[in-house]
Amino acid sequence: MSNNKKSIKQLLLMIGLTFGTQFCLLITTSILASKFGVGVEMDALTLSNSISIFIYSFIGAGVTTILIPNLIDEVNKEAVNTFLTVLYSVAFIVLLVLIIFKYPIITLVSGEKNSIFVEIASTLLPIILLSQFVNSFLGFSNAVLQNKGKFNYPKLTTLITSMLLMFLLMFYNHLTLYSYAFFTLVTVLLNVILQLLQVKRVGFQYRFSLKIKDERFIKIIHTFFPIILSTGLYQFSLVIGTTIATRLGEGQSSILNYSNSITSMLNMLLLANIMAFLYPTLARSIKSQNPHIKLFDYFLFLNAILSIIVVIFIIVGKEGITLLYERGNFSSTATEIVYKCSLIYILALPINGMRDLIYRYFYVNSDTYTPFLNSIIISILNIIVSMILSTFIGIYGIVLGTMLTSYLSLTMILIKFKKTFGFNYNKRVFVIENLKILIITLLSIMLAALLKNYFALQSEVFSLFIYIPIIILIFGCLLLLTKSRVFHINI
Repeated sequence: MSNNKKSIKQLLLMIGLTFGTQFCLLITTSILASKFGVGVEMDALTLSNSISIFIYSFIGAGVTTILIPNLIDEVNKEAVNTFLTVLYSVAFIVLLVLIIFKYPIITLVSGEKNSIFVEIASTLLPIILLSQFVNSFLGFSNAVLQNKGKFNYPKLTTLITSMLLMFLLMFYNHLTLYSYAFFTLVTVLLNVILQLLQVKRVGFQYRFSLKIKDERFIKIIHTFFPIILSTGLYQFSLVIGTTIATRLGEGQSSILNYSNSITSMLNMLLLANIMAFLYPTLARSIKSQNPHIKLFDYFLFLNAILSIIVVIFIIVGKEGITLLYERGNFSSTATEIVYKCSLIYILALPINGMRDLIYRYFYVNSDTYTPFLNSIIISILNIIVSMILSTFIGIYGIVLGTMLTSYLSLTMILIKFKKTFGFNYNKRVFVIENLKILIITLLSIMLAALLKNYFALQSEVFSLFIYIPIIILIFGCLLLLTKSRVFHINI
């Protein structure tokens, strides 16, 4: 029990540090929204970010996912060094190629002939690409530090550098998108340096290696390649979403970007932290007599935590967005659209969390092909559905397509899980406990909405500070009244 309390404290500290980071990033986004609003400049920044993230973010996530199981065994050390050498060498070559061909890439992806848009995006792209390339090294450092139990050091350095970026934007009097991109590069570089120094302190020694015929290296590549493709396909679907939004008219891709910022903040604050904390334990539990108990206990735990976030956002999400964005060049109309888009995204948050957990069970069993195949189907469907719906309901069609395919994605991977691994967990308990959370979520929304309607508050700040604790209290009490298994899960 004491170990469980210690684990929960460590997880809460991780969430606290990430909350500070996400707060800084939201203030940063708020400054950009106030300064640039929704227009051609923000559209150019959004597209440049989308292209850069599409190229490099999957490297960071993939490296962490692959390295954690391989770092547990010392015999994989040489293969890991070769893997890192090859991966980041290729990533650097890609960086150079993209910088050289920046103009045709921007024109092709955006379909935009506006010379101002193309000029801004093409100037921003090399800086943002370099930032994302440097940032991808955090995937390696996170894997090493998480494996050593140093979950919170990466969170601390990220918080420090995010605060630095926020203060630079707040106090720099001649802010442009170019200075913002440069400041981002500087702070990302500082974060990577701080984390790599800690990697060295915990005893990991990287050595240049190109033993590409090593059997363990080949095995790592075989498991890594599907992760690259599946994550890359997801990022590709996001780029397509941005492209569709860009073609819907000026400001639409900016609105999509602001909505993504909200959902990304919640993903990083809770989902990424919880997943980073649970994944090493899940990897070790594979050797236990029945690892399905641990897996589906975590499944239930994720469902409960992320469902609380859904309730909170439905009740006070609009107030939060108003506080963050609605000033300067950001209008109340834009606030309304961003809230609706973000809400649709967030309705899929518990589903995405549970799906990612099932994916990781496949990963620790050295099966990256099944999640990859699932991602291919869902990404293609996401693009098709989003394109069709956007012709009828505009920007809402893009986010609705993403939400619908998220639900389908979880259903498909659960079916595949049962066929591959069976289902060594009490089915009745599984269905009842998850149904409890669904019913509790609906009841919490109704009760909180009634309270909000009865005790109307004019201040957005008061609404957030009063209703968020009330919602958590309502949800928690309903979990207790229904005797939810969540309280008996050993983290």
